[in-house]
Amino acid sequence: MPTYSPDEPRVSELTSTAGTVIVRDPCGLSGREFCGEIVRAELSGEVSEFDALCLQAILAMTEASAFVADYLDMAEAVAASPHERAVVAESRAAYNLLQGSPRAAAERCWNALRVCQVCGQAF
Repeated sequence: MPTYSPDEPRVSELTSTAGTVIVRDPCGLSGREFCGEIVRAELSGEVSEFDALCLQAILAMTEASAFVADYLDMAEAVAASPHERAVVAESRAAYNLLQGSPRAAAERCWNALRVCQVCGQAF
Protein backbone atom coordinates (compact mmCIF):
# COMPACT_ATOMS: atom_id res chain seq x y z
CA MET A 1 0.00 0.00 0.00
CA PRO A 2 1.43 3.41 -0.87
CA THR A 3 2.25 5.83 1.89
CA TYR A 4 1.73 9.54 1.63
CA SER A 5 3.28 12.40 3.49
CA PRO A 6 0.84 14.43 5.59
CA ASP A 7 2.41 17.48 3.97
CA GLU A 8 1.17 16.33 0.55
CA PRO A 9 -2.56 15.57 0.86
CA ARG A 10 -4.16 13.91 -2.13
CA VAL A 11 -6.95 15.81 -3.77
CA SER A 12 -9.95 14.30 -5.55
CA GLU A 13 -12.77 15.86 -7.52
CA LEU A 14 -16.38 14.77 -7.09
CA THR A 15 -18.77 15.94 -9.77
CA SER A 16 -22.47 16.18 -9.11
CA THR A 17 -25.36 18.05 -10.64
CA ALA A 18 -24.48 20.95 -8.32
CA GLY A 19 -20.96 21.21 -9.75
CA THR A 20 -17.49 19.99 -8.86
CA VAL A 21 -16.42 19.64 -5.25
CA ILE A 22 -12.76 19.33 -4.30
CA VAL A 23 -12.23 16.74 -1.56
CA ARG A 24 -8.99 16.18 0.32
CA ASP A 25 -8.25 12.55 1.06
CA PRO A 26 -6.38 12.48 4.38
CA CYS A 27 -5.79 8.72 4.22
CA GLY A 28 -4.28 8.84 0.77
CA LEU A 29 -6.48 5.97 -0.41
CA SER A 30 -8.68 5.82 -3.47
CA GLY A 31 -12.22 4.48 -3.09
CA ARG A 32 -11.15 1.12 -4.47
CA GLU A 33 -8.15 0.92 -2.10
CA PHE A 34 -10.35 1.88 0.86
CA CYS A 35 -12.89 -0.78 -0.13
CA GLY A 36 -10.08 -3.33 -0.21
CA GLU A 37 -8.98 -2.25 3.27
CA ILE A 38 -12.53 -2.68 4.58
CA VAL A 39 -12.68 -6.22 3.18
CA ARG A 40 -9.23 -7.05 4.56
CA ALA A 41 -10.18 -5.73 8.02
CA GLU A 42 -13.42 -7.71 8.04
CA LEU A 43 -11.74 -10.94 6.96
CA SER A 44 -9.05 -10.56 9.62
CA GLY A 45 -11.66 -9.88 12.30
CA GLU A 46 -10.56 -6.30 12.94
CA VAL A 47 -14.07 -5.02 12.20
CA SER A 48 -17.45 -6.73 12.35
CA GLU A 49 -19.62 -7.50 9.35
CA PHE A 50 -21.97 -4.74 10.51
CA ASP A 51 -19.16 -2.17 10.66
CA ALA A 52 -17.84 -3.24 7.25
CA LEU A 53 -21.29 -2.89 5.67
CA CYS A 54 -21.79 0.55 7.23
CA LEU A 55 -18.41 1.69 5.95
CA GLN A 56 -19.22 0.31 2.49
CA ALA A 57 -22.51 2.24 2.53
CA ILE A 58 -20.77 5.49 3.47
CA LEU A 59 -18.16 4.92 0.78
CA ALA A 60 -20.94 4.26 -1.75
CA MET A 61 -22.58 7.54 -0.71
CA THR A 62 -19.38 9.49 -1.30
CA GLU A 63 -19.04 7.90 -4.72
CA ALA A 64 -22.74 8.44 -5.61
CA SER A 65 -23.03 4.68 -6.16
CA ALA A 66 -26.31 2.91 -6.81
CA PHE A 67 -25.44 0.34 -4.11
CA VAL A 68 -26.03 2.55 -1.05
CA ALA A 69 -29.48 1.13 -0.30
CA ASP A 70 -28.19 -2.43 -0.76
CA TYR A 71 -25.36 -1.95 1.76
CA LEU A 72 -27.76 -0.31 4.23
CA ASP A 73 -30.27 -3.15 3.81
CA MET A 74 -27.54 -5.70 4.53
CA ALA A 75 -26.29 -3.71 7.54
CA GLU A 76 -29.82 -3.54 8.89
CA ALA A 77 -30.21 -7.30 8.42
CA VAL A 78 -27.12 -8.05 10.56
CA ALA A 79 -27.72 -5.30 13.14
CA ALA A 80 -27.76 -7.00 16.53
CA SER A 81 -28.88 -4.18 18.80
CA PRO A 82 -31.10 -1.10 18.84
CA HIS A 83 -27.94 0.99 18.75
CA GLU A 84 -26.80 -0.66 15.51
CA ARG A 85 -30.28 -0.20 14.01
CA ALA A 86 -30.05 3.47 14.98
CA VAL A 87 -26.68 3.74 13.20
CA VAL A 88 -28.28 2.35 10.04
CA ALA A 89 -31.20 4.78 10.42
CA GLU A 90 -28.77 7.69 10.72
CA SER A 91 -26.92 6.54 7.61
CA ARG A 92 -30.23 6.26 5.74
CA ALA A 93 -31.08 9.77 6.96
CA ALA A 94 -27.78 11.07 5.59
CA TYR A 95 -28.57 9.38 2.28
CA ASN A 96 -32.05 10.94 2.28
CA LEU A 97 -30.45 14.36 2.77
CA LEU A 98 -28.06 13.74 -0.12
CA GLN A 99 -31.07 12.88 -2.27
CA GLY A 100 -32.86 16.08 -1.26
CA SER A 101 -35.42 14.51 1.10
CA PRO A 102 -35.04 16.33 4.44
CA ARG A 103 -38.48 15.24 5.68
CA ALA A 104 -37.65 11.55 5.21
CA ALA A 105 -34.30 12.13 6.96
CA ALA A 106 -35.99 13.78 9.93
CA GLU A 107 -38.54 10.95 10.21
CA ARG A 108 -35.78 8.33 10.21
CA CYS A 109 -33.86 10.15 12.95
CA TRP A 110 -37.01 10.57 15.04
CA ASN A 111 -37.90 6.88 14.74
CA ALA A 112 -34.35 5.83 15.66
CA LEU A 113 -34.44 8.06 18.72
CA ARG A 114 -37.78 6.60 19.82
CA VAL A 115 -36.46 3.03 19.47
CA CYS A 116 -33.41 3.82 21.59
CA GLN A 117 -35.49 5.57 24.24
CA VAL A 118 -37.87 2.61 24.49
CA CYS A 119 -34.94 0.21 24.85
CA GLY A 120 -33.21 2.48 27.36
CA GLN A 121 -30.04 2.80 25.34
CA ALA A 122 -28.17 6.07 25.00
CA PHE A 123 -25.88 7.00 22.19
